[in-house]
Amino acid sequence: MAASSKAKSFYIKSGKVRGFLLLAGIFLALCLSLPGLVVAHAAPTQVSSPPKIAVRAGFDGYYKLNSWLPVKVDISLAVGNASFEGWIEASFTNFGDGSPIYRRAVQLTPPADREIWLYLPSGNQSLQSVQVRLVSQETTVITSQDISIHPLDQSDLLVGVISDDPNSLAILNGLRPTQAYNKGSLFYAIDYYSRSPRPGIVPAIKIIHILPPDLPPDVSGWDSLDGLVLTGLSNTIPLDRLQNAATYQSAAAAWLVQGRFLFIGGDSGLTRSGYLGDFLPVQAAGAPQNKALPDQLRRLQTESTTLPQFLIADTGLLPGASTQLTLDGKPFLAEKPFGLGRSWFSAAELNALPPSILGGLWEIAFQDYEPHLSYTTGLRRPTDLSPPWTSRLSPNTRVATLPNPDVIGLALGIYVLLLGPTSYLVLKMFGKREMGWLVAPVLAIIFSAGFYVAGAITSGEPLVISRVSIVMLGETAQGKMVGGSTNLGTLYSNARNSVEIQVNDQTQAVSLPNSKNSFDLAVPVPNSDFATIRQGPSGGFGPVYLGQDDQRSFALESITPQEVGEGIVANLSAKGTEITGTLENRSLTDWVNLSIWSSGNIIYQVPLIKASEKITLQKSYMLENRTDSLVLVLAGLVDGNAGTSNSALGIGSPAYQSQEVSILNTLMGSEGQVLPKGLARVYLIGWSQATFKFPLKIEGQGAKSKDLTLLFEPLALS
Repeated sequence: MAASSKAKSFYIKSGKVRGFLLLAGIFLALCLSLPGLVVAHAAPTQVSSPPKIAVRAGFDGYYKLNSWLPVKVDISLAVGNASFEGWIEASFTNFGDGSPIYRRAVQLTPPADREIWLYLPSGNQSLQSVQVRLVSQETTVITSQDISIHPLDQSDLLVGVISDDPNSLAILNGLRPTQAYNKGSLFYAIDYYSRSPRPGIVPAIKIIHILPPDLPPDVSGWDSLDGLVLTGLSNTIPLDRLQNAATYQSAAAAWLVQGRFLFIGGDSGLTRSGYLGDFLPVQAAGAPQNKALPDQLRRLQTESTTLPQFLIADTGLLPGASTQLTLDGKPFLAEKPFGLGRSWFSAAELNALPPSILGGLWEIAFQDYEPHLSYTTGLRRPTDLSPPWTSRLSPNTRVATLPNPDVIGLALGIYVLLLGPTSYLVLKMFGKREMGWLVAPVLAIIFSAGFYVAGAITSGEPLVISRVSIVMLGETAQGKMVGGSTNLGTLYSNARNSVEIQVNDQTQAVSLPNSKNSFDLAVPVPNSDFATIRQGPSGGFGPVYLGQDDQRSFALESITPQEVGEGIVANLSAKGTEITGTLENRSLTDWVNLSIWSSGNIIYQVPLIKASEKITLQKSYMLENRTDSLVLVLAGLVDGNAGTSNSALGIGSPAYQSQEVSILNTLMGSEGQVLPKGLARVYLIGWSQATFKFPLKIEGQGAKSKDLTLLFEPLALS
């Protein structure tokens, strides 16, 4: 009994001990875990912040109808955040269905501060806003902005002013100092359906103020600007201190050469013009001095105040330039053609001049200036293409054709005779009429195979790409030829095809309407049948599906092809009714049917100039008594001399429908009426069928190609 009681007491005590130990263990575990819990709650959760964007569109928000709208996105990612990879996207319709989205890839490693550009073709619609968003690779929208924009048409001359004074030259708003708008080609034949402004419009100046970083690095982004002015720049960063100045100079050259203008005012503009300095008519010759204005300008003053002296730049005139006003034997107002465009220099700061004198100076400078639209502006206006120029500018030379109807009729007649009377008579002669069941299908198979072979021969290539490049160059103050390239690529499909369309970097492309009707008024914005269009490296349109007897055309703006280089450098001067000088081919290709044409109706023709060749222009190259249309001569279809032309050539002849003539008609008019006039103006035209690095490529399907390049150099006689 006592032993049993002791055992029971032992088990009770042991249970209490075990319970105590269990409770102690739990308490110890809690004590050990609580510091961790405290630390875990005390430590702040580190959340990665997304990139931030700041967006600007157009030039001070303005853009021209049917031009490229530049969209600048400044994107930053602070240190301590995760790397980012995604897209910058833009849309005119808030990314709605049925409208294209333009995108550019973005990769950021913090700390990062980058500048991204997108270019959107605006079309003829008066678009009032553009939407921009940042999207991750997982298609998550990180942030978005809606930017207001303001459309202008061709009744406005949009002039960007770079100056320390934010109100500089505002007094010029509404002034009409130029000639009427020169639309530039037969693209603008006025018809009932046309949306183009009627001819004869003298545009009114619209001044907008910008900074050097607002200028895009690609020529398409400059499209809305009719002119650019630099004056009063004592605090503004010189343009040559910008990063990638060579890229900006290429864009400026390709913009100016197409007929735009550059106006530099005063010593500050001259010394801070940077990459634009190569296009100026003057160079610095000494320190600026305080002087009175020329008498011609002082007479224009209407203000009652006494004119002070002004700081006047000391400059010297460059080759190819001319003076409109002088002061003490030095240029005060000078001009120089560059391609189809022009540059001016005023020795006085433009923003320092009284309003009456400033307006008078512009009237003197622009008295014979015709504003121009770019060549691709015509290509991008589908409602004005009459007839459909794309098929003439980039034709399909491997078109599927049917045999002559007489041949088809003869073949069918032979087939019927063989299958009917002939086979019956032959089988009857040999007593084998029961073999008719075998002869009939054999003859059918033979004739079917023959028709199949004939069809294969005449059906054309499955896929053809016709590529046209118009390279336009102007001469800098250093005698270097620079400019840009306008391109048209057309795909012709004689079968069902699917291809991948790729576009080079520094190239902007727009798909022309996929319609054989040239008056396609239903197209709201360009590229409306593409969901997404990539720009920058790895740019393109994605898959393009082509059906039987289908075609697609793309207009592109890009830098000068490497094979063209500096083109042909001409050192020419006038001597009476003759032009003398030398031509040096600094390109990597041969040029044929080279023509030198002046607005005085003088034409020299050189059949061939080889790469790196330098020739002297001789009188034997000169054409006399031209009787044919100018475009026929410059296209190399006739030699132009009296008595040598084909008298059967009429305006509706095949010659007038040729590819070369169509290009010249759209570029300069049938008799050059589109081009700037002046006895000192000459135009160099050359042709090449060499295959250059065309900025549009197709992947996934082989294609036969047809290539043609026009070298077009508006020059000035020295």
